Amino acid sequence: MTKPVILTGLRANNDLTLGNYFGGMLPIIEMAMSRSSDYQINMFIPDLHSFTTPIDHSQLQEQIMNNARLFAAAGLPLDDDSIYLYRQSYVPAHSELTWILDCFTSMGEMQRMTQYKDKSRDLSGEDISERFAKEFSKIVEKLEAELGNKFTQAMIDEAKAQFKAAEDSAITQ
Repeated sequence: MTKPVILTGLRANNDLTLGNYFGGMLPIIEMAMSRSSDYQINMFIPDLHSFTTPIDHSQLQEQIMNNARLFAAAGLPLDDDSIYLYRQSYVPAHSELTWILDCFTSMGEMQRMTQYKDKSRDLSGEDISERFAKEFSKIVEKLEAELGNKFTQAMIDEAKAQFKAAEDSAITQ
């Protein structure tokens, strides 16, 4: 019989603080050491999660490796067969599941989630749907400029109508 699985991780998009170390990393390591006989411990470095906030991509690889070194230095028993430490992006199922869930999650559902609302406001100081509308308008203008008469007014109107219907639906839900 297989063991139940515990899945946990610590983001790699910034340097760890003392609070991260004592409040996140050490409790995770203690849990892994005390529960590995009863559970399979999957500890990952969620590098894909790092893309949800502004980061310096040139430093991400080093931060990922630094987190892995810190886990080992803090006492994570890497020789335990029940403990796995890995990078999120190295497991294609993470991205595949994200794509599947994205196909079933509407903007209305996302806008009702507190975490989504907070994160979208933190990024720009404006509602994400307002930001999306501005970006959509820029795309339409760019297409009009690039495609000229190939990009008909009917296509523009249809795209705008679909966007407006989706936005109205999200607001009423």
